[in-house]
Amino acid sequence: MKNNESFDPGKTLEQKLMEIQETIHTKHADDIFHEYNSLVAEVEKNIVLIDISLAAMIYSSFANFLFNVSEYEYFFTTLIKAQEYGYPSEEVESFLYAAFIEPNIPEFERNYEENIRFLQIHNNLHVDSIPLFQDLPYWMLPTGTESEFYLYNRMNKRIEERIVLFKYESLQKLPTIDALADYLVMVNWNWSNTLTCTQAIKINNKKSYIVVNEIDKFLSCLQGRLLDAGLISDTVITDNISKLDVYFSDSSIRLPRNIIDLTRNQELVEKYINGWHKFRLSEENRNGSHILLSICIPSHNRGNRAYENILALMQSYYDEEIEFVLSNNGTENDTKNFYARINELQDSRIKYFEFEENQGFAINCCKVCEMASGKFILLLSDEDMIDLDSLHLIMQQLDESSDSLAILKPSISNQIPLGDIIKTAGANALEQFMLTSNYMSGFTMNNALLRQYEGIEYIKNNLDNQACYYYPHMYWEMLLAQYGTVVSKSIVLIQAGSEEKTSFSQRRIGNNSVKIRHYSTIEGRLEQHEGFAKIIKELEISKDNSNFHRMMYIQLCSKTLFLTSLAINACYSNTDVNTDDISMQVFHFIADINFYKLYVSTSEETWATDSRHITSIYENWKRNYLKKT
Repeated sequence: MKNNESFDPGKTLEQKLMEIQETIHTKHADDIFHEYNSLVAEVEKNIVLIDISLAAMIYSSFANFLFNVSEYEYFFTTLIKAQEYGYPSEEVESFLYAAFIEPNIPEFERNYEENIRFLQIHNNLHVDSIPLFQDLPYWMLPTGTESEFYLYNRMNKRIEERIVLFKYESLQKLPTIDALADYLVMVNWNWSNTLTCTQAIKINNKKSYIVVNEIDKFLSCLQGRLLDAGLISDTVITDNISKLDVYFSDSSIRLPRNIIDLTRNQELVEKYINGWHKFRLSEENRNGSHILLSICIPSHNRGNRAYENILALMQSYYDEEIEFVLSNNGTENDTKNFYARINELQDSRIKYFEFEENQGFAINCCKVCEMASGKFILLLSDEDMIDLDSLHLIMQQLDESSDSLAILKPSISNQIPLGDIIKTAGANALEQFMLTSNYMSGFTMNNALLRQYEGIEYIKNNLDNQACYYYPHMYWEMLLAQYGTVVSKSIVLIQAGSEEKTSFSQRRIGNNSVKIRHYSTIEGRLEQHEGFAKIIKELEISKDNSNFHRMMYIQLCSKTLFLTSLAINACYSNTDVNTDDISMQVFHFIADINFYKLYVSTSEETWATDSRHITSIYENWKRNYLKKT
């Protein structure tokens, strides 16, 4: 070559291509492969100096070689490069149809139709227009590797991305704001992304609502492989979030409050969910057949507190899963108008009732339970608040345990947190939890069990029993613990409010001005001791297991002594009353042989044994729980 002649890389590359093509049938395939690789490397190096049609020709020649030696992965990537450099789309399509599409049409069509049928039979697919197989906008191009394909866009006549059907990743953690709720997932079309989400959601026993932006591309993937229930279950697929309006007009279906948005449209999704929630708050749209939790508030003479409480509960984003039950126990003070406001609130979750006259706490407590429709009843004092940020964790626990759970006890803000404890029905549950629920708020019980074992009727028929009169929920605790699991949670659900004056009668102690509610006096505690002793005797477990009956009575003695120490330390120690006399009075009452024979056992031998145990508890109590004066 002369020095004044310019170098033409195009001619050189074209010459090399001709040389490869001339020897393609005489050389080993590996050698040809390396020669093509070198050639395309030269093409990329000189791409700005050559006609791109030459680049398209070289890449298409290389692709043809790769196809003939069944190197399909390299074939597709090389053919895509040929397309990028302008290789005629008509020729590409003609070749692909003959080589990849036409031979597979029977299988692809069968896969597609069976998959569509599968989704429709299982009510997974909610799309207005499902394309016929021949109208699908994408062809599936098999690569020779199982479940691996390239997508071919029939409109643009372009080979697009490589996909693997139906491969998905394992998620370690789902974005969850509500442990009870299902999931709304926004995707473009990618099955791998979709299944990565739905499989993780299924592991958590939740339902998936999938909104697919490019639904035809999504459905085109159904040509490649058959679906099964292991891949798709508890899933609803649609192409537009607005189509779920009709779906969620059936208000018994839980709203998917957990959002996974792969389309960056979170604001729109939240708008729809809030709209569905608002729809359900009107009385005419409420189904009310799937209430999980009834929050029950027996209230009296504290209308302002009750009204504030209901307003706070109305901020909950639960609708069909929850209701708020309030009974006004014949309020006569200046807060009465607040109860009228509650009754006028426009929220389908509220149930309101009022007695004309005060019926006593126990009857009012029974009333809210009678009104409750939920699987579980949570009792709440009107001055205490539910922590709505924690509520979903409790709701999840109730939902997951609804068949076996008798009682759930969350923690309360002004008390020592409870442990995360689970005790099976019967002796295990009673030994751990009996007589531990003086504070009513948060106490949650199985509504069906309460009715099955006539817990409400027992209270109504035993109002002369001071334990029933003041602490109906503590009776229910012992009753239901016999028949179901009892769970305590460290989760703080109840934000305790400040105590207000109540209608309970009060009395003076000694010659001092100290006042105390009757149920907190020593006389009141001993009346309750006798009431609980009677209750324990009548429990089914006591009749079947006399030794456990004795254990429960001894536990009652410990409880009575503990409550006595509270009264003495807080009130009696500040008066002229002799606290030693009080403590001895209590001891003689709980250890009395005649009392023991009446409520525990007629055996003097067991009394002798148990009285020694009670005496030991009493001596320890005096040393450790009473103020030193």
